[in-house]
Amino acid sequence: MTEAEFGLLSKEEQRVAIAKEILMLIELNALVPQHATFFHAKDLEGDFIAITGLDAKTFIDEAPKKDIKCYVCLLGSLFCGAASIKNNVVFDIPQIGQYLSTWFTTKELALLEMFFEGFITESWLDCEASGLSDPIETITDEEYGSLEAVFTRDQTPKHRVKLALEHIISTNGAEITAEALCKL
Repeated sequence: MTEAEFGLLSKEEQRVAIAKEILMLIELNALVPQHATFFHAKDLEGDFIAITGLDAKTFIDEAPKKDIKCYVCLLGSLFCGAASIKNNVVFDIPQIGQYLSTWFTTKELALLEMFFEGFITESWLDCEASGLSDPIETITDEEYGSLEAVFTRDQTPKHRVKLALEHIISTNGAEITAEALCKL
């Protein structure tokens, strides 16, 4: 999908397009879901590659051709999925939250983070730097507890990412709720 085609879609349709893009990138092994990281890249020998400041679309497109793996959490995958469609986006961790706020509320990002990681820390989106509200304050104790109760490390990171993305696709990009995530 081109950036121009993407721009003609509604917000919900864009969310679905991002989810489909991520699933494709996972199947191509361009993205490898992993807990406790936004994104980082490693070469074939396992050495880290500095990616901060690099053009995300170019890097994601070229990584599989160079046997480079980009390890991502669920939020990192959302960033990479959107960045692989859009142009002129650079890897910049403090700006992830602000960038994703085009498609997702802070609460939705917090719920997705909780679903994927099983916890939320105050610094996961660097809210102060990106101008977002504190993610912990956006979800209720009940929502936090319900997602914490269904979280299991028995499921692989890849499986949990796919569950969340398939949910976005199956609901046609509708609002993400704790109740819906708990049913996955």
